[in-house]
Amino acid sequence: MSFTVPVTPDNLDELPDNTSLIEKLAAKPNITTVLPRFYGIQDTGRFVTAFFVFHGDNGRKVTLYTRRRTSADESKLEKQTTITLTNSPIITDNIWNQTILIKNEDINAIERLKQRVEYDCYWLSSGYEPDIAFDEYSRDPFASTPSGLPECDHASVSEPAKMPTLDIIVSLCEDCGIPLLLATDNGSIEAHNTLKTDFIGVPAGDEQSPARGTTVTPTEPLTNDEITLHVLSRFANVEQSYFDIYARNNTYGYLLTIYDNVAGYAFWNEFDGYTALQQIYLFPEYRGSGLGELLVRAWYEHLGVDHYFAIGPNTAGTATLENLGHLDDGIATPATILSCKDTLNAAQVNANYADQIRRGNNPLDP
Repeated sequence: MSFTVPVTPDNLDELPDNTSLIEKLAAKPNITTVLPRFYGIQDTGRFVTAFFVFHGDNGRKVTLYTRRRTSADESKLEKQTTITLTNSPIITDNIWNQTILIKNEDINAIERLKQRVEYDCYWLSSGYEPDIAFDEYSRDPFASTPSGLPECDHASVSEPAKMPTLDIIVSLCEDCGIPLLLATDNGSIEAHNTLKTDFIGVPAGDEQSPARGTTVTPTEPLTNDEITLHVLSRFANVEQSYFDIYARNNTYGYLLTIYDNVAGYAFWNEFDGYTALQQIYLFPEYRGSGLGELLVRAWYEHLGVDHYFAIGPNTAGTATLENLGHLDDGIATPATILSCKDTLNAAQVNANYADQIRRGNNPLDP
């Protein structure tokens, strides 16, 4: 199947459309569902870079196919592996717009398959052969615990980069990646000044009640609390590179403030009656004093739900949920997500096309 590498958004119209292939496969009687990873939308055709086939006992067998280059301008989809899940997956929506939740014991196995997709898609898109084997690239994404922000004098500032989905311009420290300056329609501001209660319009706490919480919902025009959430998530990403940077790809945010400072945040999504806690983060100075539990408890009580899925919690996140008793009580279920969204809009929740474009980085980078 011919194509020109590297694969970019500019040549979507030139790539072969794999819509029929995936839909015919999904229609087979022994197939529960197929979840594709792809470039493009219906108008341009869907060039599939990988797909997961759920089949067998209630969809508990998962087979991964990824597209590999066979020459300078050709590729084919190749079977990589089949695994058997302990739990049946929770599947919502349809082939091109679906979310699949995988729980508990199956998280690490699915995460390894997701890493294989990242690895093969990167080399497919880059236009040259891998210079490191997948076994050397793959890693446990949840093994690490945030160890503090780097000590840095921030002497070198990066070129400003625009965040299209938020309509802000951000300059980072070239040495450590921490956000330093932002520019919006209302002017420029130093990043640390967005981490104050007066910036997000929340009353400062007092001695009797130092903690406050506020929900962040994407709206037009851009709000200050969204700017703060974006800045916070950049700090989190410096410590944990697999943490997403807020770009409206998560539906909601929850900010925790202590006295007059923003201390941390939670990201979550809601779909088809399910609540998925995506990330929690506290600045280093607020860790170890029960504020992580306070953050999750305040978020949980604000939502008023009976149950939620905790998506890919790291060591610290798991400890927080255990300390709250949410794991033992069945309130929280550790899970991971496979998803796709038929859109070119990087701001949409689970936007699959945007997954490669928004990050755009070499998966071999730390």
